[in-house]
Amino acid sequence: MLQPLKNAATLLADMAKTRLELAATEIEEERLRLTDMAVSACIALFMWAMAVTLVVLFLIVLMWDVNRLATIGLLALLFLSLGVWTTLRLKAQSASKPRFLGATLAELKLDLEALRGRGAVGDSHD
Repeated sequence: MLQPLKNAATLLADMAKTRLELAATEIEEERLRLTDMAVSACIALFMWAMAVTLVVLFLIVLMWDVNRLATIGLLALLFLSLGVWTTLRLKAQSASKPRFLGATLAELKLDLEALRGRGAVGDSHD
């Protein structure tokens, strides 16, 4: 009489262990992905900042005697536009990322459905 309960408890423990391992794997993958993205973003940001600074200085010096104020104004407008575009792009990217622990939650849902189905079948046999 206790054997079915022991089997059910073992099954639940095995399922919980598997799901926790899946969750841990997903968390680790997400951590690695975010770390890689952060390092790449920092390097790219530094390189772009250096390039943009040098180009801006070049253009201002090039236009110094012609119309330096208009050149500075146009460059400021360009950077403002690019900043707005980049911000909107980042917002769209963050909204479209996959749900955190999505695979783990989906598996847990399937487990619960299976257990509920098994419980109903087990109740009808008693």
